[in-house]
Amino acid sequence: MRILVFGSSIEYGAWDSRGGWVDRLKQHLHARSIASGFKEKVQLLNLGIGGDTSTKILARMEHEIEARVSDRWPFTFVFSAGTNDQRCQGGILETKLDQYGENVQNIIKIARRYTSRFLFKGLPPLATEVVSLNGSEFSDQRIRAYEDQLRAVLLAEKVIFVPIRAAFEAKGLSGLFSADGLHPNDAGHELIAECVRPEVDKLLKVI
Repeated sequence: MRILVFGSSIEYGAWDSRGGWVDRLKQHLHARSIASGFKEKVQLLNLGIGGDTSTKILARMEHEIEARVSDRWPFTFVFSAGTNDQRCQGGILETKLDQYGENVQNIIKIARRYTSRFLFKGLPPLATEVVSLNGSEFSDQRIRAYEDQLRAVLLAEKVIFVPIRAAFEAKGLSGLFSADGLHPNDAGHELIAECVRPEVDKLLKVI
C-alpha cells in the first residue's frame, strides 16, 4: 500500500521535534511492515506544503498522484485542508466557505478515480480564539464553520472523517501548541497521530 498525505504545514510537521504527526504515523506503519516480516508493506509519502489551501491541494493533487502510480502499490489517501482556507488578510478570506465546500467535493471526485480508500482529517483548534501570524488572522470560530462545511460534504459523500478538535479540548489546549498558537507542538502532533493512526489501520484492512 502507498499512502499519500495531502495537507499544509501541520501535515508537513511544523513545529514538532520528531517531524510531525505524519512522520509519527510513518514510523508506526514501518514498524507494522517489519513485524509482518514484510508480508504487508506500507509506504507513506508526506505531501504537506506549508500554507496550502484546498484550492492549492486540488490544483496539484492529480500531478502528485500520477507521479506515484504503480501497479505494485495501490493507493490510500489522507487529506487535510481548511485552516488556511479560513485565514483572513486585509479583510479578505483566502477561500470563501461555499468555495471550500466545492473544493472538497472535487478533491473527493478525483480521489475516487484512484481508490476507494481515503479519509479526511479534521481541523485542530487554535490555542486562542484569534491568532495573528505573518500578516494573516486565523479565527477559531471560522475554523469551526469550515469544519462544519467539511463534515456536511463528507457525510453526503459517505467519506470517513477523523475528528481532532474533541481530543484537543479533552486534553485542554494548554501545552499542545507551539509559541505561534497555530501549529501543534510535540504533544499536539502526538495527539493527532493517536487520532488518525487507528483509522488508517482500518483502511489498510479494506480489500
